[in-house]
Amino acid sequence: MRDMKSRSLFFLLICNLSLALTVLAVPVKYRLDDTGLVIEGVGEDNPIIYDNDWFNDTTDHFYLWAKTSIGQAKVRGVIVTRDMWDWQKGYLYKLQQGMETARKAVGIARRSGLKNIPNPLSGCDSVFDQPTSGKIEDTKAITSKGSELIVAEARKASPEKPLLVFVGGPLNTVANAYLMDNSIAERMIVFMTDLRGYNGKDKWANYIVAKRCRLVNYGAHIWWPQRPQAPVMPLERFGELPKNKLTKEMYRIAKMFWDRSTRKDNPVRDDGFGDGSPIFLVFDPKTWTQVRPQQVTGVFDLKDVSAGENFDLLDARDCKYSRMTKDFFTTMKNPQVYSKHSSDHPESDSDTTAFLSD
Repeated sequence: MRDMKSRSLFFLLICNLSLALTVLAVPVKYRLDDTGLVIEGVGEDNPIIYDNDWFNDTTDHFYLWAKTSIGQAKVRGVIVTRDMWDWQKGYLYKLQQGMETARKAVGIARRSGLKNIPNPLSGCDSVFDQPTSGKIEDTKAITSKGSELIVAEARKASPEKPLLVFVGGPLNTVANAYLMDNSIAERMIVFMTDLRGYNGKDKWANYIVAKRCRLVNYGAHIWWPQRPQAPVMPLERFGELPKNKLTKEMYRIAKMFWDRSTRKDNPVRDDGFGDGSPIFLVFDPKTWTQVRPQQVTGVFDLKDVSAGENFDLLDARDCKYSRMTKDFFTTMKNPQVYSKHSSDHPESDSDTTAFLSD
């Protein structure tokens, strides 16, 4: 009987220890010095997954895919997570709408000669039901092909060379991947844009990822340059690029940002390189010049903490956008990005007459 009690106590101890380990935050390890923001284990050779809700209002995915086309990035997947806007009222947008923009963007890239661009997969299409217990592990998972891909690729990665997941929409697909397999938390780093703004609509999904995974955020305290500052995509610089469907599409987006930010009546912000600030960081650590560690204090509340204190996520506070502009145009005008064996026909004069004509 004594042996049975001892075994029971031992088993209970192991269970409690296991539970304690699962609830510990796993923050990134980093340093900020003359070489910029260096995150341990992050470089051009990491496997990458790109996850967004829309692909027709930003150029950052094209920049990443161009890096992939010339062998400077290893994109393992493209995921579409539903735009959760107005989910309390039954959602304004459908996942299929985002999928259509992703397929179109991939098609434009491929027809322009870019190589090694994966087919987009569907991610989560609904917010989570926050469990009454308040425990993350009691959250009901929402299956999706995108979450399955994150789990599969993270399992192939390691804590020393993790999977990088760039998220420009809601964090639901990533959060669901964690719920499917808790062990992937130490095998991936999640880069989020606009955690507490438009993209962070599902506060419970934010809470799951911030408390359980290694998370880096851009957009909570800083944003892309606004007028009268110069844009990060000056329209005149598109004349340096080859003329094809991809560069024409990027010019359309850049012009949309310029036009809406300079109009006299009700000007709207310029969204710059969209959700891509963390992507530039991977290729040039000097693009991020100031960060702040933060603790999660509620669902979903944060507070800044000092260096050396325990923290849950890292938040961008200053960036050098001129370096991003330089690498964007250097990359996009590299002829090796655009394969001569493109499945598309060359751009005709009629296709490109609108390019740089305004």
